[in-house]
Amino acid sequence: MLSPNATDPYIVRLTQAWPELLASRPDDPLTPVMQQLLAAWQRSGDADLVTAPATPVLSRGDANLLNWMTTDDSAACVDFEYAGFSNLAFDAADLIEHISGRAVPDSKWTQLLPDLGVTDANRHLFAANQRTCALRWLAVLWKQRDRRREEFTIQHERVGMLYSSANPYA
Repeated sequence: MLSPNATDPYIVRLTQAWPELLASRPDDPLTPVMQQLLAAWQRSGDADLVTAPATPVLSRGDANLLNWMTTDDSAACVDFEYAGFSNLAFDAADLIEHISGRAVPDSKWTQLLPDLGVTDANRHLFAANQRTCALRWLAVLWKQRDRRREEFTIQHERVGMLYSSANPYA
């Protein structure tokens, strides 16, 4: 069952685990770039928005698209192993930013935002959660960047895009 705040593991990775790992690799040429991204995230206020109390919703708990069965006009979650509680903004962001979500074009995801519960009223919360989820995936891929170089590069570019004026979700 998810904790009352499903974002906790993401926040721990971005505020403790990854910064410590980066600090242990001062000679890595990517360390300063990743530290700058983390610093920008910390200055942005996203962590405060992501961890703020929110109305809990039932969540599938695992955003991997392999957990879904799809047809031409519908989709159904088929794996509830990690089901529990989350909030709408995090749940939508986690689904869209899961590494398996890169197979779906942003144009499709933006069309689905209302179905995922993202409205004008909570879009700023969704955006903070989205950037946090994307940065968390960058941290995961950073550890594997030699084996998964292309995925790491794409994720690095994605994080930059989400903080830019080119963000299609803004």
